[in-house]
Amino acid sequence: MMSTGEGVVFLMSSGAKDNVILRIDPATNTVAARIWAPPGASALCAGEGAIWVSTSMPGGVSKLDPKTGIAIDTIETTAGESFLTTGAGSVWVMNDYSSVVSRIDPRPTR
Repeated sequence: MMSTGEGVVFLMSSGAKDNVILRIDPATNTVAARIWAPPGASALCAGEGAIWVSTSMPGGVSKLDPKTGIAIDTIETTAGESFLTTGAGSVWVMNDYSSVVSRIDPRPTR
């Protein structure tokens, strides 16, 4: 999985025992950071001030700080969240099982 946003490129391993997100600095073409992805990570996108990672089992979307990789928030969803994108001031997630698209408000919950 790959996404661009927040001025960098993010790459996530797929099918590995421990999913890792690499933050790539496009100016130097080097790995700037390694970020542990949540267990069961299935998709990622960057935008709206965060890295967004979906987990298909159990269902959820994690909001990670793009600089530190620390989880800021987790939004519980049903199992099967497989596709993410940002746009129109929101995060959009599609459930692969039900084909339902849901909108997530990216603003802080606290």
